[in-house]
Amino acid sequence: MSIRSARLLFLLAFLPVALWCAPVPARAQALTEEQVKAAYLYNFAKFVEWPESAFSGAAAPLRICVVGDEAMVEALQPLAGKEAKGRPVTVTSLARGGDPEGCHILFVSAGEWRGARALLEGLGRRPVLTVSDRTGFAEGGGVVQFLVEENRVRFAINPDAGQRAGLKISSRLLQLAQIVQEGKP
Repeated sequence: MSIRSARLLFLLAFLPVALWCAPVPARAQALTEEQVKAAYLYNFAKFVEWPESAFSGAAAPLRICVVGDEAMVEALQPLAGKEAKGRPVTVTSLARGGDPEGCHILFVSAGEWRGARALLEGLGRRPVLTVSDRTGFAEGGGVVQFLVEENRVRFAINPDAGQRAGLKISSRLLQLAQIVQEGKP
């Protein structure tokens, strides 16, 4: 599959979620950056495989946790109860220094990096898809980093960090991402 057709496929999968996340006012309204990122997080859940040991059972939910960005928690709330990979999605706000036990996707806002760094380091090799909008996050060992380029939200992936966490990232998702390696911008 070509990169162009993979991008089109991803965007077609993303568009219904983006439209669903957006409120429908009487006049047209642009999606907020948080709503776009929330739609991406939901779609990441569809293109990443966690080991079965990451879940307490077959019906256990896929848990999206957020540190330090209440606007992101609010943007994710419409996804609560939706399904990703046959599992209901839950959204949790974690306090700085909170316990990420049971989180499958952990979003840490750039503004909370100082307090959340220990939290991320404590994850070790646990199967958690770590995501942030902090500059240098993916090069520093995070799995996914949001980038805003030309007023568009894009993302970079560190495949080695994903592999260390025991995650299988779809090649279709990797084709859409900017690939980075640790220590190399």
